[in-house]
Amino acid sequence: MRLVSRHGRLRIQMRILYLGQDLVVLISGGEAHLGAAAMGIVGHSVTTGLLLVPGHREDVLAQETADRMSKVLGFNVIVAAGIHYDNITPEEIRQIQTMVHHLTERCLAALTGGKAC
Repeated sequence: MRLVSRHGRLRIQMRILYLGQDLVVLISGGEAHLGAAAMGIVGHSVTTGLLLVPGHREDVLAQETADRMSKVLGFNVIVAAGIHYDNITPEEIRQIQTMVHHLTERCLAALTGGKAC
């Protein structure tokens, strides 16, 4: 599955791949790269594991998305994120956070038949 959100110059893409019943979610925008990866783990006291490339700031997006998806879906989810826009403004950063949140909810609605929202 592939979902896209656009706002002005911003374009964020979410791709979802199945690994058995678990998911790999790729979030990218602008100059795509691998900035952070988080794993939402079902049935453990630690619900999210995180890997972060030094100097990158996608960790919160990856972690929140992995945690939300694993809790709603009931299986393990890895989220890898990399978003880069030159000269990004604080408002654009907030907009990207909103776009990722909306893409996450759209994805969950599609995967659960609308029961996740």
